[in-house]
Amino acid sequence: MEARLDKWLWAARIFKTRTIAADACKNGRISIAGVKQKASKMIKEGDIIKFGKYPQGENGEVKPIEWLVLEVKPDEALLISRYGIECKQYLCPKYTRSNWHDCTLREWLNNDFVELAFSEEEEKKIKYSINGKTTFIEYDTKDWNTTKDKVFCLNYAEFVWYFKHDDINKKCKPTEYIIKRKRDKKIYLRGFLSGYCSWWLRSDKESFFATVINFNGNITDKRPAGSSTCVRPALRLILNRGEL
Repeated sequence: MEARLDKWLWAARIFKTRTIAADACKNGRISIAGVKQKASKMIKEGDIIKFGKYPQGENGEVKPIEWLVLEVKPDEALLISRYGIECKQYLCPKYTRSNWHDCTLREWLNNDFVELAFSEEEEKKIKYSINGKTTFIEYDTKDWNTTKDKVFCLNYAEFVWYFKHDDINKKCKPTEYIIKRKRDKKIYLRGFLSGYCSWWLRSDKESFFATVINFNGNITDKRPAGSSTCVRPALRLILNRGEL
């Protein structure tokens, strides 16, 4: 599926009306990958778009968040951040084991991150996602809860599905801000020297460990939940104004 660029810019609240968005394209103000685009340009899976803002520069400068488009439907688009946007733990403070329903990472994504990254108008464009257990039998357990999230992490099944033909974007780079903070604290994170970082997946079971994609793009479910690991937020953006 695809969506017109002017419709996307309007739906994402980058411009107040679709007409203004179309005029911006016509006047050469909109570019993708450095190339100026027409209003009729179709946004598709694999494109990089900007939505919201977050501290990412070396000294904490706030910059637009770049998102990789994973899927486009008539009324919504599934996005994941292009870079590791923050480093967080995957802990459940009330329990020895960790799970997505109760973890501090989920709480941070749906509260502090949303408040800091998006304006009120932008937040209205984020669709609630219902997240349940994975369809992969080897990861199925009785310890799972369905959650309703505005922002979330992909789970194992979603990662396999959306990155099955994309060996480049499954590997994640951290922002300059994360690199500087780790360097200043003299914290070594494996893979950073290669320019890449590990990032959390949403684990659909209770465990002392959580699932991550490591710096070379492979899956492991043996990362201690208390580890400080990069986060690639995912969300569904509403494209149809009638759903507001």
